[in-house]
Amino acid sequence: MTSAPAPESNRVRANCTAVGCNGSGQVTVSQGFFSLRQTCQTCGGTGEIVEQKCRKCSGGGQVNKTKKIRVKIPPGVDTGARLRYSREGVPGSGGGPPGDLYIVLHVEEHEIFKRDGDDVVLEMPIDYATLALGGKIKVPTISGTEDLNIPAGTANGKIITMSGKGIPSRRSKGRGDQHVVLSIEIPRKLNRVQREALEAFYDSCEPKTHPVREKFMKRLKDLFS
Repeated sequence: MTSAPAPESNRVRANCTAVGCNGSGQVTVSQGFFSLRQTCQTCGGTGEIVEQKCRKCSGGGQVNKTKKIRVKIPPGVDTGARLRYSREGVPGSGGGPPGDLYIVLHVEEHEIFKRDGDDVVLEMPIDYATLALGGKIKVPTISGTEDLNIPAGTANGKIITMSGKGIPSRRSKGRGDQHVVLSIEIPRKLNRVQREALEAFYDSCEPKTHPVREKFMKRLKDLFS
């Protein structure tokens, strides 16, 4: 919403008749031995008053109009950033030039990406077999899909950093990083073959298969022995 000057034909003006002004836009005020010239409060310094007020602007000389402008969003901006567009604001009083338009941005949260400064955090679901055996998975980034190598024996919750896959920095020419948090997905519905295979794997496990658990159980045993 912007303000625009009302048509001159809709405003009937006359010289200001305030005492001391008489169309000059200024009045003389006496303060003791001194006399000062100041802006006339009746006409606001224009020297004119509106005798017949316009129905659209009520004599104010401006009406509200809707105007659309094309806005260019720089890369890397965040919530609270301000964009300035010169001479797109409200017109100045008395026919003066318009002011500037300031646009304050609010960045909506993404469904899967979380922003941390110039970095991006992504929680990536992953299956148990890939964590245990290692492999290559497809990972979404803000620029498209990328391959990510998963080392064998990767723990659940491991954070793998993809350098330069974050948000363009406004402070430098580089980009932030993307941090991928691996989150294991436990299968909920197993068929007979899958269940038998998983049970066979469990039966074949040795203490060295799960060294962290084995170490914990040993400490627990020593604590209560």
